[in-house]
Amino acid sequence: TTTYDSDSLSGVTTSGEYAAGTDISDQLINHSRQVQTVTYNFKARIRDDRVGNNFGYCDQGKDTSITIYVNPTPRLSVDVADTIFCDSSTVNISVDDDLLNVLGTKVYELTTTYDSDSLSGVTADGEYAAGTDISDQLINHSCQVQTVTYNFKARIRDDRVGNNFGYCDQGRDTSITIYVNPTPRLSVDVADTIYCDSSTVNISVTDQILGVLGTKVYELTTTYDSDSLSGVTPDGEYAAGTDISDQLINHSR
Repeated sequence: TTTYDSDSLSGVTTSGEYAAGTDISDQLINHSRQVQTVTYNFKARIRDDRVGNNFGYCDQGKDTSITIYVNPTPRLSVDVADTIFCDSSTVNISVDDDLLNVLGTKVYELTTTYDSDSLSGVTADGEYAAGTDISDQLINHSCQVQTVTYNFKARIRDDRVGNNFGYCDQGRDTSITIYVNPTPRLSVDVADTIYCDSSTVNISVTDQILGVLGTKVYELTTTYDSDSLSGVTPDGEYAAGTDISDQLINHSR
């Protein structure tokens, strides 16, 4: 006979009578979020199979019971506000434990994939307690967008001394890829800084970064006496690399 919650556990051998010496091999599937138990109760008997005049069973032997504990499939969920960040931003990844009670210690294994020459601040690979959030200040040392992929694998660690099986780790992996743009940068160059009235001033604007996620622009602000000087490019946002060519007219004396 078996005792278990059939809504939460399946794969248990049907209660009934079996030939002595018949082994049991059950694939036990836990459909819940917490540990489930199944108790197998064995009672040895001798059955009188005579036809017409049998007494039934000799069954004075004591019962033997075994209780099996079946942990749930390890699972977690992760959440991040966005996946595209500016250089040196702090990325907060919420890691939620999606299980209830288990036998063992709930952990997750973190592995990360990124170019360590170009990106720093990433949490070290390793094992962390279930529910441990991640907060990384990611610094892009290059001139183009960098990616880091965080891979999470939920596990239940068997901490028994001397007789442990290692990990329950049938749960699927969960991955998040974060994109870290470089620090925006440009350079400007002008042939001279002193000009005659009504001269054309050419300012070369060079974009100094490569591939990014987003549109590369620069914001231009100018400071001058508009009553005395005209021809200045208006303040505003311009595509990265847009040069300036202004004919500057001095209206003063």
